Amino acid sequence: MGYVIISDGGCDLEQKYLLDNNLVIVPCYVSFDGNTYLRNYVDISVEEFYNKIKEENIFPRTSLPAVHDYYVVFEQLAKTGDKVLCICMTSNLSGSYQSAINAKDMILEKYQDAIIHIIDSRVNTVLQGLLIQECVRLKKSGMEIETLIQYIEGVKNTGRIYFAIGNMKLLSKGGRTQNLARLVNIKVGIKPVLMLRDGEHHFVGMTRNRQKSIIKLLDAVCDYFKNTKKSPKEYLWVVGYGLDIEEANILKEKLEEMLDIKSIVKIQRIGVIIASHTGPHPIGVAFMKKSDMLGGNNE
Repeated sequence: MGYVIISDGGCDLEQKYLLDNNLVIVPCYVSFDGNTYLRNYVDISVEEFYNKIKEENIFPRTSLPAVHDYYVVFEQLAKTGDKVLCICMTSNLSGSYQSAINAKDMILEKYQDAIIHIIDSRVNTVLQGLLIQECVRLKKSGMEIETLIQYIEGVKNTGRIYFAIGNMKLLSKGGRTQNLARLVNIKVGIKPVLMLRDGEHHFVGMTRNRQKSIIKLLDAVCDYFKNTKKSPKEYLWVVGYGLDIEEANILKEKLEEMLDIKSIVKIQRIGVIIASHTGPHPIGVAFMKKSDMLGGNNE
């Protein structure tokens, strides 16, 4: 009996990668009118989403995967006898994890022999995607599900996302992200730089323009490794972006040069769910410790 890796629509992995690696995604929902909700990865593509919020200046709403959405996927795998490893975005910012837990409880009432492991990843967006890609690699190497779960639990609190956004308007409108908006005094022209650690957002600083935001973001990442005396080469890296791929490439080049980690930084587009709260111009750097670099002293 094998196992299947599942995640939610917050992981922001490309459709081709999902298909090539037989990954199952339980979609999240986005609405542009407050009435009709579209499933990411199914009803609307990332490209369509960005074009819409850019051209129409719409403030979209998002919704977590429903319990029924998880139930349908879990039941299919329970019938085939496959074990399930479900990796959800941080429960601090989404109810996806709780939906999965509720669906699991319902499945076990009907399929007592079903084996379903659900993990709160404590991360989201491109860092969640980075974690899942590493899990896929380890699974392909022959790692058993129990060992893979131990890896995830050991590594997830080593992850960080340092990011900048265009403005705070969308962030202040959305549900759980309102707490993030309260971290800073929202003023006209202010560009906040923020950090996600262990499922929680933290304020890094504010600048007056985009270029200075990028500099502050890079400085914060470099300071982390300087202050902790950790080696950047022991980490997995990804640059996340919204509309501007050129900006992402420049950030990648600067990051690789400053930390001497050339050719190991990936670039991944930030998807529908996070961009609904940040607008079309999020940019960030995410990192997480490599599986072979884990020791007894986690961060």
